[in-house]
Amino acid sequence: MKIKKIVDLSEDLGDYTTCWAINSESKYTTNSEGDFTVSTITMNVHTGTHVDSPMHRGGWSHAPVGNQPLNKFMGFAQVLEGRDMNFDSILPSTEIILVKNEYAYNQRYYTEGERSWPWLDTSVWRKLVNEYGIKAVGVDSPSIDGRHLFAGRGNNNHLFLSRAGVPIFETLRNLEKLGSVQFWFFGLPLNFGTLEASPVRAVGIIEDEE
Repeated sequence: MKIKKIVDLSEDLGDYTTCWAINSESKYTTNSEGDFTVSTITMNVHTGTHVDSPMHRGGWSHAPVGNQPLNKFMGFAQVLEGRDMNFDSILPSTEIILVKNEYAYNQRYYTEGERSWPWLDTSVWRKLVNEYGIKAVGVDSPSIDGRHLFAGRGNNNHLFLSRAGVPIFETLRNLEKLGSVQFWFFGLPLNFGTLEASPVRAVGIIEDEE
């Protein structure tokens, strides 16, 4: 594969990085031990750019994120516009769909009364999975479900995708840099053997056609 462009699709991590879970703070400490620097991280696994395995909503009937086949987290991908979902643009070889909702990540969305961001109806994800054979999906918002996630009503997108065995990538960045071309997507989780999700370093790789 001859590479034309590599796009980092991940949010940078630090104690300033928020999580969709309310009152979930990250802590980073760095100490010097002789000639070595040693750091400790405490954070929710849904912080920043991360992937939800089906276990997140489907429970222990699904394998933890570290026990999922790695090919679920990589493949040919395309970016679709959430405001204008063009199903006809999906190529037959596309395995992963990332949706750009033009969501500006901002901590104010986590204050009382402002927890809102764009999300798609479950029928869209059902069509992508059942009719187009999509094996993984992603969004640029903190959650694939909307504000009803916090109100305790449904989580229908998580529920459907978990039952279908489809990993969900959330809080993706720089999707606009990929345009409308097909590209390689990689979003490998850490090998957590008992957890439902993991931070990822997601990248999109555009091949040089020449």
